[in-house]
Amino acid sequence: GGALRAEGVRDVRVLLQEAQRRILRGVHVAFSGVIHNGVRQEEAREWRLAEDMGAVCHRGVTAQVTHLITTLRPEDRPDEYEGAPARPAYRLTDKIVRALALGTVEVVGAEWLHACSAGLSRAEEEQFRVPGWAAFQ
Repeated sequence: GGALRAEGVRDVRVLLQEAQRRILRGVHVAFSGVIHNGVRQEEAREWRLAEDMGAVCHRGVTAQVTHLITTLRPEDRPDEYEGAPARPAYRLTDKIVRALALGTVEVVGAEWLHACSAGLSRAEEEQFRVPGWAAFQ
């Protein structure tokens, strides 16, 4: 009994790993503002998670990159004149500028990666756009 049960558990684990590796097959990702300075990118939790789901990770944004995963968030900034509505101000990293220039890169929040993992399927990018992103396109 015990050996059979252990074998079944191992089989389920292997099946789950195989399913996870298919989630982001064909996806090439880069990160901006997600991996803390001082941490080797390849050792970062997010990098390993993306690879575990079948993605190919890149240090920079190249023509191969399909997704840029970022923590870019707007900060309310008062406009130049008194009484003007606050508008979002973004710190655009070189990687974000490059992704915009390419025009083919999906720029999504880091939550997208975790949603893909939790749902065992590729999450809809549109739901994980950075707030106010349309203004940049």
